[in-house]
Amino acid sequence: MLLERGVANPDSSDKAGQTPLSYAARHRHESVVRILLERGGINPDSSDGAGRTPLSWTAESGSEDVVKILLERGDINPDSSDDDGRTPLSYAAGSGHEGVVKALLKRGDVNPDSPCKSGVTPQSFAARSGHQGVVKILRERGNATTDPSGDDSYTLPSLASGPARQSMPRLPEPRSFSPKTPPNVEVAHPEGIELGSVSQDGIISGARNETSDVFPL
Repeated sequence: MLLERGVANPDSSDKAGQTPLSYAARHRHESVVRILLERGGINPDSSDGAGRTPLSWTAESGSEDVVKILLERGDINPDSSDDDGRTPLSYAAGSGHEGVVKALLKRGDVNPDSPCKSGVTPQSFAARSGHQGVVKILRERGNATTDPSGDDSYTLPSLASGPARQSMPRLPEPRSFSPKTPPNVEVAHPEGIELGSVSQDGIISGARNETSDVFPL
């Protein structure tokens, strides 16, 4: 195992600024997330080149288990915003992950109305994508609105067409990275093929693919 042999830095980052924890959280690998967080020298709230944290990535992917693992820690900011001004709640709402939205709202330090740089709130992202279950959850919060002006007309079932949709601000496209595996890394097969050449980024490949030769799963 790379971690056991001490040949790789478990908190290394690639050209996109993403760490093994970022990839494990993004791809919903709960066991890898736990292994990494149990080790010392891991920053659970590291930001990548787009300002996104492991919590931001897993909130968008919809892993309630990984979200809860991260929220149990006291060294992360659950309401951090990326370079587009979007928070983990914004991504979870826009993707329709009701369980993740509820988990984030249980925290007293998450703003349900936090707008991105384009002025779009989590409820508006959910409404625009047709996630009425998330819209209902946010509306029941009491102070959640679709935009800073308090206009909640976009949460109506008719939001998918007509003047209301046309007048909505254009939603920013989320930033994402898909860095290629470094040429000197042979990614292990899930069934356990030994790694040939190992570079500093080998552990990143392992976190992304949940390979057993990198992590003692």
